[in-house]
Amino acid sequence: MALSLEDVVGDVRGFLSAVFTGLNEAALQPSADDLFCDHLCYRVETEEAYQQKKNQLSELATLLHEAIIGGRLVATYKLKQPVAFGDRRIPCIELPAPKPGLEHIELVIKESFESFMARNAHLSFDTKAMAKGINPDIQLSIPPGYSVKFHHMPLEEVVEMEKAMDAAASSKS
Repeated sequence: MALSLEDVVGDVRGFLSAVFTGLNEAALQPSADDLFCDHLCYRVETEEAYQQKKNQLSELATLLHEAIIGGRLVATYKLKQPVAFGDRRIPCIELPAPKPGLEHIELVIKESFESFMARNAHLSFDTKAMAKGINPDIQLSIPPGYSVKFHHMPLEEVVEMEKAMDAAASSKS
């Protein structure tokens, strides 16, 4: 029997339903329904689980990039079959080590963070990653412990940019 994404990471649709319900209840503007969800994030607890999930995901997806980000390995995959959730098609999954469970999604916004936050002044955004050099973001917590990150570039584009930067740095050495 073929492996499914749910076999690997659990109840994806339940997770997405909880996150988007939370966003709708928060009255996010523009509506989360109007934003592109570029990836899911699934965390693991141990290095062994990280390797196991990487092996399983390799049956369902193509590894775009694996790098140390924030002091831990993060593997980014392009799913062979995007996650279908309503009208959405979510193309990628991120696998960082080491925390277990589905944790966040990221949505691409087309306006500045300042404009987006002003339009959503009734919400409390975490802005600590807003000044990151590569792919800055703002974050919103959604009960029961999920988060939604908002950024300007789809994950695949960020990965390609990082690979190009790595290649340029390697050629200078």
